[in-house]
Amino acid sequence: MKYTMTFALLAALCAGREASAAEIKGKFVLDGDAPAATAVTDPKAASEFPGLTINYENLVVDPASKGIANIAVYIRNDVAATPEATAAAAPKVTIDNKSGRFEPHIVGVWSGKQALVFKNSDPVSHNSNFAFAGVNPLLTPNSEQEIPVSGAKTLPQELSCSIHPWMKSYIVVRENPYTVVSGKDGSFSMTNLPTGVELEVQFWHEKSGYLVAKPEWEKGRLVVTLTGDMDLGEVKVSPELFNK
Repeated sequence: MKYTMTFALLAALCAGREASAAEIKGKFVLDGDAPAATAVTDPKAASEFPGLTINYENLVVDPASKGIANIAVYIRNDVAATPEATAAAAPKVTIDNKSGRFEPHIVGVWSGKQALVFKNSDPVSHNSNFAFAGVNPLLTPNSEQEIPVSGAKTLPQELSCSIHPWMKSYIVVRENPYTVVSGKDGSFSMTNLPTGVELEVQFWHEKSGYLVAKPEWEKGRLVVTLTGDMDLGEVKVSPELFNK
């Protein structure tokens, strides 16, 4: 009986305690017609990647769901990573040159904690011009190179290929592990966030820059102190934001 009462008391205390880690999620949907994909017409695309249709990726909207892909969601202010976030962080982040494009198109790197690797899975050579790190390595077919990264930037940093000028992607370099990217259907989920501290959540897209999807998101930022999970639901985005 004594042990039963002790366990019951612990359960009651835990039930009333604020969660130590939380999630922010949502889904970005274009409030208008989805634009048609624009194919790359550079002669190198046809000659070096025969049989492939390579599209520009500066605005990717799913025709069926109107979900907006490649919106970066990251924590802008200085916050300490929770133990859960630290444990979940992969030891390295790889960007592959594959089928005439960078994969993934946008990614986050935890500066000083995660290794950044440039890989080439294509049968032709690429280079990966990343000015932030001061590198522009030539990647021969089926090769890879680890890139030293230190410091951080509040804006995503461009990665490009001088050999194939249509190829672009972006790297969010932060001193925390809190960067996620919306998927094909526009959804995102950022987990293992600290509770009880102020978070400045930044929303960014390469065509809009700071994504002011809601009037209260000044410069595309949501300031919040979490006590538990937050679901932003479906966030409708005006097409006018991408006309810059």
